[in-house]
Amino acid sequence: GVRISLDFKGGMDGPSAGAIMCLGIMTALDGREFPNDFAMTGTILPDGTIGLVGGVAKKIQAAAVSGKIKRVAIPAFQRFEYDAEANKWVDLFELGKSLGLDLKPVESIAEAYRFLHGDKERLVQPISVLDVCRESPELETKAAEIFLVRNKALCNQLDGLSSNDFDTVSS
Repeated sequence: GVRISLDFKGGMDGPSAGAIMCLGIMTALDGREFPNDFAMTGTILPDGTIGLVGGVAKKIQAAAVSGKIKRVAIPAFQRFEYDAEANKWVDLFELGKSLGLDLKPVESIAEAYRFLHGDKERLVQPISVLDVCRESPELETKAAEIFLVRNKALCNQLDGLSSNDFDTVSS
């Protein structure tokens, strides 16, 4: 029954901060403090799913360089990312481990919220995509557009793999 609208001054470079903004709002509504050792990247879809984003390796590195961040949540199913400058695939989990970060792939905002606050059993009610779409068909359309763009980018990355790359990835 709560509708929240955010207005930003200046420009934004994509929806990668959507999930972390959602976590901030949920934390405030829950009357909790937002831990300062936590970072996250990922879009937030109307049903609470965390969507894919780009530049995750660089974001992980920036979190480590800050010296404050110890835990990072990233979209589930986004373990590898192609680094065009180095012309190689980066294992995001290995990168996080090498930088001393606790990296966790999350599928939903509920899972991210539990990781953020260290809750083992606390449940956050999932958002009903049908309810959201009933309230905001425009939001549904925008979410579908974002998903399609991110999915196409991921497919393009996978198309560039050879069978040797798959052998390397699976080992």
